[in-house]
Amino acid sequence: MRKWLGFFLSITCIATTLVFTMYYTYQFYMANQTDEFQNTAAPDTKYRLMFIATEQNAPSRGRVQERALEEAQKQGASIQFRNAVRPNEDEIMKQMEVGIAARVDVMIVQGMDSPRFVQVVNKASAQGIAVITVFTDSPDSLRKVYVGADHFIEGNQMADKVAKAVHYEGAVGILYDSKDHSYQNERLKGIVQALSKYPAIRVVQAQFEGDSRDGAYRRTNDLLNDGEHLRAVVGLSSESVVGSVQALTSRDRIQDYFVAAFDDSPEIMHLISSNKIDGVMLHDDGDVGQTSVSLALEWLRGKNLPLEPYHYVTNRLYTSEEFMHENIAK
Repeated sequence: MRKWLGFFLSITCIATTLVFTMYYTYQFYMANQTDEFQNTAAPDTKYRLMFIATEQNAPSRGRVQERALEEAQKQGASIQFRNAVRPNEDEIMKQMEVGIAARVDVMIVQGMDSPRFVQVVNKASAQGIAVITVFTDSPDSLRKVYVGADHFIEGNQMADKVAKAVHYEGAVGILYDSKDHSYQNERLKGIVQALSKYPAIRVVQAQFEGDSRDGAYRRTNDLLNDGEHLRAVVGLSSESVVGSVQALTSRDRIQDYFVAAFDDSPEIMHLISSNKIDGVMLHDDGDVGQTSVSLALEWLRGKNLPLEPYHYVTNRLYTSEEFMHENIAK
């Protein structure tokens, strides 16, 4: 009996170890994978494009890829999507090196404020591979064109909405990280310029260390403790908004402020759907996908050269009521 019991326990231990080994192996595998999709263009397709996407679970991902794919198919080009599971600099660099090694004709990628990113873009350009930046730019690189929002105008539009929400008086806190991202700088400039028209509004620029929501959480608490008498809080990035909302919610004060955000990360979409954010600035993501592919093919075919360096898409700030009514998150 003891012999069979020992045998049974040994088998159970081995099975348990095997299950856990398989589980953690799978987790490691998934953390280092990209989600790839290749369209079904004809095998003799002349032009090969690669679209390197970030924010894999953002609602914009589907709209961008759908319109990019439609445009590529309409013009007879092949397009491959490589979606970074972890949208960090190392992952983006890795995907760009894959594109260079594969000698694609054009890479479409979200721009980054990084010397490494500039170096890889310039490396691709030196090998005859054009790079188009989308959503955020890298103007110091040899990219051919930027397609996305005008972040300064985004800031202007956000400021006008915030000013109206606070009845043109009181303090407005602007949260942003210390990473010196160009898109945040442009948004900040746009907000400050527009709010300068209202003498009764005081802008409180609240920078925090790093780029984490913990930093935004602590900085928001500092503002509340300093007696700034805030009427509104605007986060220039997803992390700054999420951290700020956590701080306001922990004090049961979220309803006392107009809270606004940019972009459509999954967490931002959840917060505005839950009425914890009052407004979110969005732009036409589908237009980014279609326009970037169209411009890539214009460059490859030598049409309308030189390309205009900036192609801006339209922006709109949605209130939480408009967001829910128009079902933007679908």
